[in-house]
Amino acid sequence: MHFIKPFANFSWMMAGFLLASTVLHAQAPKPVRVGPGGEKIAAQIADVYGGPQEYIETFLLEAQKLEQEQGIPAPAVVGIAILESGGFSSFLFENALNPFGMRATYPWKGETFVMFHEGADAPFRKYAHAREAVQDFSVLLYSRVWLADALNCPDGDTNCYLQKLSASEKPKHPGYSRDPRWAEKIKGIIKRYDLDKL
Repeated sequence: MHFIKPFANFSWMMAGFLLASTVLHAQAPKPVRVGPGGEKIAAQIADVYGGPQEYIETFLLEAQKLEQEQGIPAPAVVGIAILESGGFSSFLFENALNPFGMRATYPWKGETFVMFHEGADAPFRKYAHAREAVQDFSVLLYSRVWLADALNCPDGDTNCYLQKLSASEKPKHPGYSRDPRWAEKIKGIIKRYDLDKL
């Protein structure tokens, strides 16, 4: 008699566990992949720079989602990431999954990666995955007065975004980069990899 009750409880526990695992398995989201055009673009970028193709595909997908959610053009986001991270192969990207070269300044409160930069050790933002990096890029635009002008561009207008982020547009601020040819370099990357097809 003493053995039946524990066995009965165990049976109910196992039944509950199996039911819960079945429900969780049924509700688990299926992995979403970038379309065939995106796979081709990711393969080209990975082939040229040696970056991780699977991550690049995920990054392209997250950039497309950002454009759908906030109107920030995916070609601009991807082009900036390619330029700033050497095609997802830079030392910073390899160690911190940071494709934008963004330092760990306000409003960042997450993990950091310290590396030697411009004559001194500097903390940079460290990301866990592509979505975090892409979402944080939009947070940066909203948090910097001299970058926020880009948010007034028409949704999906890549040229407007790049112009508004450019140093030439901001005489008192460096823009996203101090390089006066920064926007033109990104336009060249967009054209080279057909990023407008995203």
